[in-house]
Amino acid sequence: MTPPVTVLMPVYNGLPHLKPAIESILAQTFTDFEFLIINDASTDESVACIQSYADPRIRLIENRPNLGTARTMNRGIELARAEYIARLDQDDVSMPRRLEAQLTYMRERPHLDITCTWEYGLNHGGERLRNWRTCVDDNGGFLGPLLLGKCPIWHPSIMFKRQAMLDAGGFDPSMSPVEDFETTMRMALKGKSAGVVPEYLVGQRDHAARQSITKYALQWKRTQDLHDAMLARFSDGTDVAGLGSLLRLEDAWWRRASSKADVVALIRGVETTLERVGLDLSLTPAEMDTMRKVVYRRLGPGVKWAGALAAFPTAIVYAALFTGSPLLIPGLRPFASALNERVRRLRYAGRTRSVVC
Repeated sequence: MTPPVTVLMPVYNGLPHLKPAIESILAQTFTDFEFLIINDASTDESVACIQSYADPRIRLIENRPNLGTARTMNRGIELARAEYIARLDQDDVSMPRRLEAQLTYMRERPHLDITCTWEYGLNHGGERLRNWRTCVDDNGGFLGPLLLGKCPIWHPSIMFKRQAMLDAGGFDPSMSPVEDFETTMRMALKGKSAGVVPEYLVGQRDHAARQSITKYALQWKRTQDLHDAMLARFSDGTDVAGLGSLLRLEDAWWRRASSKADVVALIRGVETTLERVGLDLSLTPAEMDTMRKVVYRRLGPGVKWAGALAAFPTAIVYAALFTGSPLLIPGLRPFASALNERVRRLRYAGRTRSVVC
């Protein structure tokens, strides 16, 4: 009988974290799953580690040669037997109730195509570094973060309907190392629905070898390009590069807005873009309201104030903008981000409780 869930884990040189990753799946409270592990031409002892487990739910597939993450994920989606696919990266761990809670959440909400969960950030030894929480209330909440250049769901903990991912086209290998972001964006623009299970069900390991660290510069550049391309689809003559910088809270937006007229044009471009997204994707009034809240909560009310005061002198417009939206002040956001990281490290300093058994 076909199980309802396939757990898909690509592996490439997975040691030393592969063993706890595998065992976190084998220890799930929900037991009716297949565990599809695809060895992507690893050169360490990963295969021996996988083969040391005699559990019949494990299916080991070998890639020869190395295919990379996107192609390996696509191969796994094609080979999966289940209706739902849960992803786990080789260095992360799933909490014991992950499959049970995530599958129940999706079955109770049959309109959802993809979900993630809240996540722990873990260090090398499996000790908790931080808590990651997010929410996606509806399709407006799915699209809102994307309009800000942010991914609304976290791929280390995704579970998705196999057919929905096939319909969306799967993962695009040409988009590496931002294939997760691009796939999420494509699903949202195709009208797929997402949700977030409000439980800490996956531990994402933070270490120096993660792609988000080793390829950060390339990842950020391609994220910017993808974001600008998305905005261009809904643009109405607005400076797309400037609008993208504004929505991403980059200092570069200020260099493209040399006058009050430029600033007002970019600000008005935000609302124009929101309206066009809503029309093009047939969002309901409630979804439009959610999308606007997500965007303006991030930008701050100063964006609205400055637009409403466009006829007033430049000093008043700028005062309203930066009073209500201080993160748009050049140089402030990097400082605020660094301060937040410092506070986080102090908050978790000295904690030794491991979430990995």
